[in-house]
Amino acid sequence: LFAQDLIPVSRDRAQVLGILARSQPLAYHTYLEEERHIPRSLIQSPRFVGKLRIDARRNVLFPHADQDGPCGYELKNKGFTGFSPGGEKGLWFSAANREDTALVIAESGIDALSYACVFPDTNARYASIGGAMNPNQPALISSAIEKMGQGASIILALDNDPAGRDLAVRIEALARATNRDDLTIRTHLPEGEGQDWNDVLRASRTPSPAQAPVAGL
Repeated sequence: LFAQDLIPVSRDRAQVLGILARSQPLAYHTYLEEERHIPRSLIQSPRFVGKLRIDARRNVLFPHADQDGPCGYELKNKGFTGFSPGGEKGLWFSAANREDTALVIAESGIDALSYACVFPDTNARYASIGGAMNPNQPALISSAIEKMGQGASIILALDNDPAGRDLAVRIEALARATNRDDLTIRTHLPEGEGQDWNDVLRASRTPSPAQAPVAGL
């Protein structure tokens, strides 16, 4: 019954570093634009430029880092979602500026980008945990929160499902454990049960029947 918990997991940081070194910075990707409705203008903006990469198979990579540097990457492509073989989840980050007033924490890089589309904020930085938290990530999340400036907002932009709501409770507890009374901590879930922020973005970009073009015109 518990055999899956006993299977050893092989970690190979050198393999992860090698693949990241051979990957290229991502300027645009048809999967992101056509399937996920994330515009290239966002990918190429100062907040996100250079923060996504593309591998030899044209997969989109969201590189994760921990205290020791790059440690893995989220993998995304049409019909495919995964995490780097041999890698371990840390955090994926957008660019960070000294004047940032908000930190948005999402469950995936796609959701972080989607939230940035739905709620543009030039003073927000973004992070992804890549799904369920592993034992190393709470310390990374706490460190990211502690690095925010005075009076910053921590926005938990997670999925509206049991796992997302549980993550919100756990991350809020981490934020409050920093004893930063100046911080505003807000959980922001999509309205629809089971939705994530890319669902919200795609719904906002889909024409209603009244707006849809008529065939042949």
